[in-house]
Amino acid sequence: MDGTRKRFLRDILVVEAGNIFVLLSSVMVGLVVPKLMGVVGYGYYQIFTLYMTYTALLHAGFIDGVLLVHGGETYDEIDRKRFRLNTRFFTAFQGVAALLVIAAACLFMKGIYRYIFIMVGADTVVTNVTKYYQYVSQATMRFREWSIRKVLQAGFKIAIVLIFILQHRMGRIDELSCVSFTAAIVVVDTLLLIWYMWTYREISFGEALPLKGNWPGLAVYFRCGITLTIAYEISTLIFSLDRQFVSVLFDTATYGIYSFAYRLVYMVTTVVSAVSTVLFPTLKRKSKEQVLGAFDTGMALISIVVFAAMAGYYPLCLFIRYFLGEYTESLAYFRILFPGIALHSCISAIIFNYYKVLDKNMLYFGICCFVLGFAAASNYALYIIIRTPAAFSIASILSLFVWYLAAEWYLVRKYRVKWVRNLAYICLMTAAFYAVTEIIPDSLLGMPVYAAVYAAGTWAVMRDILAKYSPLRILRKNS
Repeated sequence: MDGTRKRFLRDILVVEAGNIFVLLSSVMVGLVVPKLMGVVGYGYYQIFTLYMTYTALLHAGFIDGVLLVHGGETYDEIDRKRFRLNTRFFTAFQGVAALLVIAAACLFMKGIYRYIFIMVGADTVVTNVTKYYQYVSQATMRFREWSIRKVLQAGFKIAIVLIFILQHRMGRIDELSCVSFTAAIVVVDTLLLIWYMWTYREISFGEALPLKGNWPGLAVYFRCGITLTIAYEISTLIFSLDRQFVSVLFDTATYGIYSFAYRLVYMVTTVVSAVSTVLFPTLKRKSKEQVLGAFDTGMALISIVVFAAMAGYYPLCLFIRYFLGEYTESLAYFRILFPGIALHSCISAIIFNYYKVLDKNMLYFGICCFVLGFAAASNYALYIIIRTPAAFSIASILSLFVWYLAAEWYLVRKYRVKWVRNLAYICLMTAAFYAVTEIIPDSLLGMPVYAAVYAAGTWAVMRDILAKYSPLRILRKNS
């Protein structure tokens, strides 16, 4: 195994180690918090998380520009004085944006919604500046620091949940308050930011370039990153558009149940997010031929991992039925949405990074706009026909398929990347999942049946990938 591949796998393992703790905290927040909060309280908390996904727009492309401009550089290569200016300017910029959100909440909203959007404003400056430091880590391939921070953040969240569980057991609280938990999450995010500022004190404190005369250098980040940021936010909106419809057309309790299904989906995406984090700076250091040659394998490996993880559907269903009975209705949505993880992971972890590396951000933006229009139309049309939240789950899967095909089409036409086998595999395994879960809806017997179908289908379509990347073969090569 060559050195580049070894480093790539090592970096993925480092990031994945942090993601394991993120997964544990996601399990705690995703399965325990809904029980402590109740359906309505959890619905309000999910409204907070929904609108936090849009706050990346408030950095106006700056941090995406930092990633694009400096991706693939080493930390020693970056200009310390310039980055101190970057850090101070961006922190002040986000502080103003956060104050505007808080002022709008105080002026135009009332009750719990006023509180939710005040917290959104407060967390905006914290999470966006934290993301700036994370992108510095990602651009300069300092994945160990990135992973340590993920472990820290996950550990704090687990500790918070355990404290609330203890208070509940001791009878001090009957039900976990959305207000208290949201405030605790903002505190955790703030502690993480403080640690990042200390870790990167070399680019946070000390002599910096003056703002006067250096605005063109800052403007480069906005200019390079704004299209990517908007494309990313449109991507997020496509993935969350069905939740947006449910939040508007149904009550908070229904929204809480529907969002719970999404929380379960999110837990699985944590497994593959490490690839997305490592891939971009790694590809930036490769030739165009090497980048395009790796496309087929990357898509195949992501799909294989995701469909393997979907065997966890049955244990999750049983856990929810027996311990979170008030959320049982969400399983109908969860079953529809679950196979979409493969499509979403291929798009976000592989295809999106390829468009960035190939400098086709404007084209990707156009594709996302087209898919957003399709998603809005399909959500509305299916709601008119079905009139239940399940309509939005079906529309979400259809939109992901259209998004996958539209985004891959350009790469196939322009660069002749291989695509038939991966699409056939995704269609085959998606159909297999729906068939098995329809025939065996809620018994642990379904897990080995799905595992057998998965093994047979994967071996039939991907046997060369399995042979090349099997753990035993990798160990033999390293020995």
